[in-house]
Amino acid sequence: MQLPQLLRQIYSIIVQFGGKNVVKEKSTEKKSPTKFMGGNYSGTLEGDPVSFYRDWKKAVENFSGELGMTSSESLLDALMGHGTVGRNNKGPKVMTSVANVIKELDAFMDSAMLDNSDITVYESLIQELKTVEKQDNPRNIPFRVVEEFSIRTEKVRSKKQYYGHYLTPQYRKYRKEVKDQALPEIPTHYYNTSKNKAKPPMWQALFGTGNLEFKNIGLLTVLEKTLDAIKNTSIELDKSKPIAITDKKRVGGKSAGVALYDEVPKFKQFIDNMVKQANAGTGYITRGKKLSTQTPQTQLKNIKIEAEDVRDSQLVKRLMEKGELIPQQIKSFYINISRRQIENACIHAKLDTKKVGLSYFKKAEEVEIKNWEQLLKVA
Repeated sequence: MQLPQLLRQIYSIIVQFGGKNVVKEKSTEKKSPTKFMGGNYSGTLEGDPVSFYRDWKKAVENFSGELGMTSSESLLDALMGHGTVGRNNKGPKVMTSVANVIKELDAFMDSAMLDNSDITVYESLIQELKTVEKQDNPRNIPFRVVEEFSIRTEKVRSKKQYYGHYLTPQYRKYRKEVKDQALPEIPTHYYNTSKNKAKPPMWQALFGTGNLEFKNIGLLTVLEKTLDAIKNTSIELDKSKPIAITDKKRVGGKSAGVALYDEVPKFKQFIDNMVKQANAGTGYITRGKKLSTQTPQTQLKNIKIEAEDVRDSQLVKRLMEKGELIPQQIKSFYINISRRQIENACIHAKLDTKKVGLSYFKKAEEVEIKNWEQLLKVA
């Protein structure tokens, strides 16, 4: 048995039989990268978009600030219970609630692959929270709070309208002196006599900036940042799904091989090296003194090609089938390019065709033209 494995077993026994005071071993397990699929292509997103929600959920669960509630309800419990139940004209109930949003986001945490439908869901969740902010904002929950009272008669003489929370100093005093109940003291910004001014914990967790008792950005900002991180990041396309570049593929009036050569430095570097060896007769030449395209075709399948800027990414998307379904900027990709397209790129890169024969390219004067249709097929 190897030493690290033995030590872990000893540690496990100590924890099991002795030790509440034993410091737990930190997990070294890495979180899986976020995958995205658009059309026929998939890849790994740069960064971790779902980390915003993961951090928010942890902050909610660990919130230790004063909620100002007489029950043992947690901040998460309060959020899950916050919402508006309405009714359509036809009868069925319609619920707009924070619970809906949280449940959807919890499901995303277990998702192995995101796609464009998930982007649509995130957009709808943002709108749902904005509806909560407008119609059922925790900071605008009204309370008629005891303002003046008689200790002798225990009667309430007057009440005052507050928003966000009800545990004002005067109400706490009333409950203490009349009801002999000690209620928790809360920060004064939890309540306000004006709308859109109070900052109770639920509001902080949903719409705050993280600079008060709740030390994380609010859920609405979390959603907006997550959506932005999904759409406006970069993606490394999977090797298992290379971009097929067929003989007839053209972009912007050029053959695809020539377009790649002109725009993508990594591909240009490969072709330049290939042409240099072929012109010198030291490589990429068949026994028949023709350009060898089978070997570079295989090599290119295994080369990660970087798209260095937005222009490169746009070109790659034009080469793809339904490339518009990948909203991110492409950072790297793989290709399965035809041998004819490799030859096209080599000719464009100044291959010496007087020394090196070609398998796919023929000049018009070398072909006997029998009809106009055939003329159009000549490369």
